Amino acid sequence: MTTITHFLNNDYTQNLIKAFEDKAREYSNHTLQDNISNYSDIIEETAYLVSKLALEAISFYFKMIDDNFRNSETRKRSYYIKDYRDRTIITPFGELTFTRTIYELKKANHQGKKTCLTFLDRHLGLPRYDRYDPTVKAMIFEQFSTQNSMTKVGRIIGDRIYSSFTKKETRKYFEIPRQTIQNIVSKANIYKPQLEEVNYNVDTIYIMADEKFIATQGNGKNKVMVKSCVIFDGLRNTASKGTQYTGKYSYSNYTSTEDFWMEVFDIVSQRYDLETNPKIYILGDGASWIKSGTQYFKNASFALDRFHFSQAINHITKETDYKNLIYSYILNNQKKEFKKIINFLTCKIDPGREEIIKEKSKYLLNHWKAIHIMYKEVIIGCGMEGAISHNIASIFANIPKGYNEDNLETYLNIRHLYLNDYDLREVYLNIYNTEEKIVTDLKPLNYSIFEPRETEDGISSIRYIKGFFN
Repeated sequence: MTTITHFLNNDYTQNLIKAFEDKAREYSNHTLQDNISNYSDIIEETAYLVSKLALEAISFYFKMIDDNFRNSETRKRSYYIKDYRDRTIITPFGELTFTRTIYELKKANHQGKKTCLTFLDRHLGLPRYDRYDPTVKAMIFEQFSTQNSMTKVGRIIGDRIYSSFTKKETRKYFEIPRQTIQNIVSKANIYKPQLEEVNYNVDTIYIMADEKFIATQGNGKNKVMVKSCVIFDGLRNTASKGTQYTGKYSYSNYTSTEDFWMEVFDIVSQRYDLETNPKIYILGDGASWIKSGTQYFKNASFALDRFHFSQAINHITKETDYKNLIYSYILNNQKKEFKKIINFLTCKIDPGREEIIKEKSKYLLNHWKAIHIMYKEVIIGCGMEGAISHNIASIFANIPKGYNEDNLETYLNIRHLYLNDYDLREVYLNIYNTEEKIVTDLKPLNYSIFEPRETEDGISSIRYIKGFFN
């Protein structure tokens, strides 16, 4: 009899199928009142059957792996059978308890000790004491990249684990605690994938940049300035999604200005051939740290974004006729006429607003060349205000909270991996795999996954088990 036949015909599987058949006959009774609950009950029962069959199938897989090693010549030659122990983990299908064999090495090591081996755990890559399996952690990692609350992540993933669909009130006990989510996400190593070229030979590269201040904890409640940029090489029009950036790549961090631009340079140099000397435009609001980016590239110019150009003029005057004159003088490079109208507005029209008019007119004069570069060379404009709102503010700054600075770097890394369309589940499993090369120059390796089980896993287990008694 084949192994799959063993699985399909074991008592547990047969009892599940029989119970499902009984339910099917119950729901097929034509005398039942017509109601949407008939449909939802069928979905709920099917979800229950599928999850239970999945858990049984996984347990069956594990037993085959353990049995095959236990009966192998390699095992018989090198290891004694020492013990059998149960282990419980939470999988995407629910809680799974399985038995594995503990082996002891026949020969002592150089220190005279005989080491033990749990082959199944090692073969599956499961660190000791982990309560949640790597695939659940990968789902958490992925979900976190789009959410501004760890509580939401715990609720979403916990509900998904409990059942594809259920109406039972006990589902609330399967929400994964916020502290567990925080531990799983914050312990993920910084992951820097090798970048691939997207359009190696281009004539123009655009780098939009801006900053967002994010509240932190443990440093006097000071905010840190997160620098962010979007790199692209052009625009394209699509029927379904409208205008899109081509070759888009997002990056954010709160390192020093020099480190930030060096990192941006590395990203650009890996994706494009800078030896062909493409024209590089750095776009933004005129902050000194943004303009300094031109120092890191050959043939680079700064262009002032149109939003801040228009905003400065609106601060000078609200009168449409005067605004139109200011626009005209600037864009037609009539600096003398621009100064005259500023003096006129300061002295004759808006007395008492001298300071704001002087400040904004100075801003425009300081960026006179950058404005002309935007309108005459860049032309396509700068959408960084919307980008930083979507990329950073929506996740990190739209609700009151503070971040631990050590963790913030990890969170930003996860966010920009998502924005750059990396498969976050695959990324997390690569991080989890000890054979994967991981960049660790930013902070040391975290070996805590091999330490004894932490308190939050115990809390989570209590909540999880409690669901079965309500």
